Amino acid sequence: MARGPFARRIYDVVIDNAMIVDGTGAPGFRGGVGINKGRITAVWRGRGWMARARVRRVNARSLTLAPGFIDTHSHADMYLGDEGGPIRADNFVAQGVTTLIVGNCGRSHEDIAHLRRLVARRQTNINIATLAGLNTIRRSVLGDSPAPPNRQQLLSMTTAARRAMSAGALGISSGFEYVPGRFATAGEVTALLRVASRYGGVHASHVRNEGHAVLSSVGDAIRMSSTARVPLLLSHLKITGRANCGKFAELRQLIRAAPYAVYVDQYPYAASSTDLGIYLPDWFVAERPERRLAILRNERLRLKTAIAAHLHRDGFSDLSFARIASFMPQPEWNGRTLRDIALRRSGDASLNSQLEAMLHLVERGGAQMIYHNLCPDVVERIQREFHPMIGTDSAIRSEGGRGLPHPRGWGAFPKFLGYAVRERRVTALPEAVRQMTDVPARFFGIRNRGRIAPGYVADLVVFDPRTIGGPASYLRPLLRPTGIYYVLVAGEFVVDQRSAITSSRTDVTDATPGYFIARNSTLRRDKSGLVPSTLLAH
Repeated sequence: MARGPFARRIYDVVIDNAMIVDGTGAPGFRGGVGINKGRITAVWRGRGWMARARVRRVNARSLTLAPGFIDTHSHADMYLGDEGGPIRADNFVAQGVTTLIVGNCGRSHEDIAHLRRLVARRQTNINIATLAGLNTIRRSVLGDSPAPPNRQQLLSMTTAARRAMSAGALGISSGFEYVPGRFATAGEVTALLRVASRYGGVHASHVRNEGHAVLSSVGDAIRMSSTARVPLLLSHLKITGRANCGKFAELRQLIRAAPYAVYVDQYPYAASSTDLGIYLPDWFVAERPERRLAILRNERLRLKTAIAAHLHRDGFSDLSFARIASFMPQPEWNGRTLRDIALRRSGDASLNSQLEAMLHLVERGGAQMIYHNLCPDVVERIQREFHPMIGTDSAIRSEGGRGLPHPRGWGAFPKFLGYAVRERRVTALPEAVRQMTDVPARFFGIRNRGRIAPGYVADLVVFDPRTIGGPASYLRPLLRPTGIYYVLVAGEFVVDQRSAITSSRTDVTDATPGYFIARNSTLRRDKSGLVPSTLLAH
């Protein structure tokens, strides 16, 4: 680290007079950085009086400079087509996120090499790296069949996994709560994870059940990952259902006793968001579409009985916790609970009427939902006891978008820093930054990112820890974060507040310096399951 006169006094960009929290977990220090050709070339303590800037100099007085945040659980790859202009991930960069891990919950692009070319051709304002989805691989071979693969089919699946890893995938993601991942056997999953392990990859898992069967579901993911000797990331770790909140102590013990490395990520909210399918029984979703329609017409009572049993196991007497985020056929229902919809449709708020409203949505293609079903105390206990990485679990959201999506899409990172760190003090700021930068970089094996140090890519965020926050709410989910002043990707400003004195609005710029980050080679991991920082630098 430079002190006094610098070996190089002229830089493209200088950010000076900041409180630097460098991503290692060490206490912050007052200083600055010099950036040339998209890389950090100098870091100094004190004022950089002699450091000159060719392009831009930022006086970050009273602000904190940190590595750009890494979103460990994004769905920004959903609906990315070959055509169109630059990929604008504005809701992510506005939060200070500079790298997205996509391909989560078992769903990814089938052709990772094609995704890589797509990102390069369309250009983007954020870095994108991907996992290979187990569900996507299974569907490419078996469709949505619940049958286990035969030997030839399993060979096709492992070949697809090998192709994805060779194309730069960071590992395998699984979505055991979704079709067709629901039907995957332990043997086929382990076979795919062994492929990832040979490439130094990881396993990110949306477990089979996060409510009444959360312990057995997490246990299954741990066993498969440990058998394959691959580090496990428990995606958006939570416990759902008021009847299950007391299971946290057992869950904690299960994770801590795992025979191989287990990490967790989280979005800091007490509500989840997904589709209606998670409450539909396996025997229903395993059927062909025409057979499901027949069941909806002729076996409605059987289906409603199965859904009601699921609700009761989780401690719910009705569906008043389930709010519609997006229902295309009737957008006026967005923001309303299934109890509200039942009242509007029939004047009856009984459970039977709510289940009828739910099946009405299913018959018309389903809906994206927000479920106010998490245990709030468990959300905070996970933050205090597991030091989770942070993921938005969000697709790309525009400020003018339709529907009422989960506010995590615009607010997860600033909400964590504002509410959990500043107000609740679940962890100190340097450790919180490490959870969002260095730890995910080392878990996924992303080179030259996650720290502020010479030689690292200049993916950076400048924010005010006193005002950072995520004001987006369930009824106003598209509000911009507060307290974030500048975000740089590869040394270019993708979020820029030119003057903190004359402007209160932080603007996303037109710059598109992001690119696809591929796994470069087999990575050696230490006993913790992380890649040593010495192997990721330079």
